[in-house]
Amino acid sequence: MPQGHLVLREGMGELGKVIGPQETPTAVIALQHEWTLMTNPTDMFSRVEGLRVEDGTVGCRQKRASRRDEREQAARNLQMQTALEAL
Repeated sequence: MPQGHLVLREGMGELGKVIGPQETPTAVIALQHEWTLMTNPTDMFSRVEGLRVEDGTVGCRQKRASRRDEREQAARNLQMQTALEAL
């Protein structure tokens, strides 16, 4: 394991904050590059001091809601068009 991983794991262990061995490399790389980590769930990575973490499902939920709104609007438009044609 590269030195950055060991430093992070040891430092977090001393603080009583532990993340899994599979998550450690991801956290180290994100910290080194000053990236924001998009993940779900966020609880494990939010233990890493200085790591910016965002819930990766938020954008997905917003996109699903937007597509649902578009479908509902299309259905309303079709109903209106059908009603006008019936006149």
